[in-house]
Amino acid sequence: MGQYQKAFLYGTLGSLFFIGWFIGCDGKDRAAEEGWSAARDPVPMAAQPSGVEVRVLLFHAGELEVVCPAGSLEIRPAAAGREPLRVPTGRACRLSRRAGRWECRVPAADPAALDALAAGRELEIRPSDGAVLELPADPPRRYRGRLHLLAESSDRFAVVNRVDIEDYLAGVIGSEMPSYWHPAALRAQSIASRTYALYQMHIRGGRGDWDLSSDQSSQVYGGVARETGRTSQAIRQTRGVVLTCDWKGSEKLFPAYYSSTCGGHTQDAAAVFGEDLPALKGTVCPYCGKVARQEYYRWAPLAISKPVVSQRLIERYAALKDLAEIADIRVVAQSPYGRVEKLELVGTNGRRARLRAEDFRLAVHRDETPLRSSWYDLADGGTVWRFENGHGWGHGVGLCQCGTQQLARLGEDCVSILSYYYPESMLVRAY
Repeated sequence: MGQYQKAFLYGTLGSLFFIGWFIGCDGKDRAAEEGWSAARDPVPMAAQPSGVEVRVLLFHAGELEVVCPAGSLEIRPAAAGREPLRVPTGRACRLSRRAGRWECRVPAADPAALDALAAGRELEIRPSDGAVLELPADPPRRYRGRLHLLAESSDRFAVVNRVDIEDYLAGVIGSEMPSYWHPAALRAQSIASRTYALYQMHIRGGRGDWDLSSDQSSQVYGGVARETGRTSQAIRQTRGVVLTCDWKGSEKLFPAYYSSTCGGHTQDAAAVFGEDLPALKGTVCPYCGKVARQEYYRWAPLAISKPVVSQRLIERYAALKDLAEIADIRVVAQSPYGRVEKLELVGTNGRRARLRAEDFRLAVHRDETPLRSSWYDLADGGTVWRFENGHGWGHGVGLCQCGTQQLARLGEDCVSILSYYYPESMLVRAY
């Protein structure tokens, strides 16, 4: 393994030039050459670390209880040379922030060892021998890898799971796609999710405290609770395989976006994320309607009161306060097939602002008023805004998950499925 490849695999991502070298300048589809037979790769995933560690923000807290049911724990302060606090198997440890210092409550622990943890910004919680960490809850939350607690204020901290990317994917695939779906669909999802994660690691370049969050703003990650035999097999069968596309003359990773149900046509990434890439162009999808629930594929008209829409937009986007209240909303850009791309907002004071339709949707959507996508007809209903003739669920960019399941049912393999939803992409092995 070369010097630069090692740097990538252990989390220090190199330049864009290096990424192009890393995927192989010969342009061959190594995944297709090598094959992905489960018989060739029968070892459980946890026994085959990739060497790529991803940092996943789980949540923010003021207090955390953690236990290792099948092993001991070590709690390490950030300061070099400090001895870790060792917590015996099955014994719970409660950590909190108080007045800018860590507090650690472990029955019968050495007071001197506890005091050594008090200062500093960061604590690491490491289980013995690859054991699983458990956070008591209902149901319990269980994670592989290590936990890092990163102080954010005098009494709050971020909880970040540092975990091998293949183990991370095991907690993602079952959260993002039903584990009983067709194996080819699960394999396609595994490759898309791995590509998305590695791309996010690349653009962050190790900066900041985490690479991804555990919710829909990145990919939903449920830890060990979401692992199943079927999803683990799909991850093993595609181990290390990622998508690339041509970025200005060289093959590079790209953000392999996906959504639940495109509604009949996927959307160009440029309209949502501002990224004009050949692999993220919209394409017709006559497949998701065969799988998706009807209320997601063609959703019923939705009415939201005008004051509520105005309030939600201004709460999310502070710059819109310049409009006072939003008096009118106009569609100013649509895709050729009818999905709204951009809206103009008119304030009661006459000022105007433009907003991408997906940003508008994210601000307005609530469980009680689900604006499922930006594909709708907007109508003025007097005291309400009406969203009629709605299509799909999600941003609609990249892979359509319900369409993927239907294509798999029709006999398409994951390579064909990925080629369909990510045109002009190719598959390579990253490790």
